[in-house]
Amino acid sequence: MPKMTEHELLAIVGDAERDALAYNGQFLQENQDLLERYLGEPYGDEVEGQSQVISTDVQDLIESDMPALVRVFLGVNDVITFEPQSSNPADEAEAEEKTKYVNWIIQNQEDSYKIIHDWIKDALMQKAGVLKVVYQEREDVREVEYDGLNEVELMQLVEDLQNEADKVEIIGQNENDDLTYYVQFKIRRKIKEFVLLNVPSDEFLISRNARSVETAALVGDRTVKTRSELIAEGFDYDTVAKLPRLAKSSEEGSGIRALRHKDSGGDDEDTLNSWASEEVELCDLYVQVDYDGDGIAERRHILKSGNV
Repeated sequence: MPKMTEHELLAIVGDAERDALAYNGQFLQENQDLLERYLGEPYGDEVEGQSQVISTDVQDLIESDMPALVRVFLGVNDVITFEPQSSNPADEAEAEEKTKYVNWIIQNQEDSYKIIHDWIKDALMQKAGVLKVVYQEREDVREVEYDGLNEVELMQLVEDLQNEADKVEIIGQNENDDLTYYVQFKIRRKIKEFVLLNVPSDEFLISRNARSVETAALVGDRTVKTRSELIAEGFDYDTVAKLPRLAKSSEEGSGIRALRHKDSGGDDEDTLNSWASEEVELCDLYVQVDYDGDGIAERRHILKSGNV
């Protein structure tokens, strides 16, 4: 069989995504009902003049269980332990090294406590708690300025910045009356890292009737990113420019998203209006598909926005 064309791939992925979305709608409704019970929201069948009291048993039970469950993952023990396949010293050393490394990655995440806490709480409060681990390469760009530097200090500073960053540009420089310098730098640095992310239930996608993540025809999530974020992650400008801007109706989100924002005091208002800050919907999908035409469906990682 010949290799699949991009158009054929898009059609297959689109069908799998729509099937997952159809299931996701029922999944979301059930999660919304569960979240309303946790928050003690009205049921909608209240009768005027009668008691409006709503029991908070669900919230009370979850909150009482959280400390013990969090200690399992964030206590003194390792979050993940690798076991050697044999008593060979090399295998034992490798397992120990992997255990230390993976636990270091997890525990040194920014907001690692909150990420793990929210994952456990989602599992108690809703139908699933979802974490995603990704390896990403991105470019960090920042501008810094220094004043009052003598010539030696300026040369040493430039050398230090060049050793720490991938590219350093002087974008502004003035000599002061006292023969010192004011200098403004633009610093570009490539960052390569593993990142642990919470996936909200209203963004999670999985095939209908899937028994597990491993056997699902499609699993992934939908998220919203700005064009600037995508370019920083390495996507080329022309590709990002083709992506459809997120429709206003999509930005308003689902009922469960509105509940989450209400609970956290959040606000969806966007005060930026530049091209770089425009939001697009990105589907990060893992699909079982025979892309290379060898008759065997393999798990493919596909990033999709609109028909791109």
